[in-house]
Amino acid sequence: MSKGSELTDSLVECLGRISTGNGYATDIQGGYVHAEAVPDGAQLPCVLINIESDAVTGSAGVQATRERTYSIQVAFRRGATEKELNAAACDILRAVGFGRHEYEREIKGLVTDEQEINYDFATNGSSYTTVTMLVTFVYVETYA
Repeated sequence: MSKGSELTDSLVECLGRISTGNGYATDIQGGYVHAEAVPDGAQLPCVLINIESDAVTGSAGVQATRERTYSIQVAFRRGATEKELNAAACDILRAVGFGRHEYEREIKGLVTDEQEINYDFATNGSSYTTVTMLVTFVYVETYA
């Protein structure tokens, strides 16, 4: 399995632990990888995980250092409050290890100074209120 695939699997696993039973403020009901929209019948809140970009930043021999940015979107019912969205954003950062030393993180390579959070409050015709985060990781892929 490629390191990129391992990274995605690790991210899905970490985000899958976000629940009030595990000490988080948000109780994620399900996760969907490579989903552009909330699937019909999905329990809310749910998380959509997509790869936004993956670029080589350096190479040596058969290895390349890469930066992969994920879009992590938490979808709530229409009318969810800013407090709920803020809590979900904090929970995502906690789950991926923000604020911990690199050696303490389950997922190595988190770029701590390159995150972005976008809020989308439901408007006419929209069924969901969402918070979307862009989170970047650095990893090394071997091509041999």
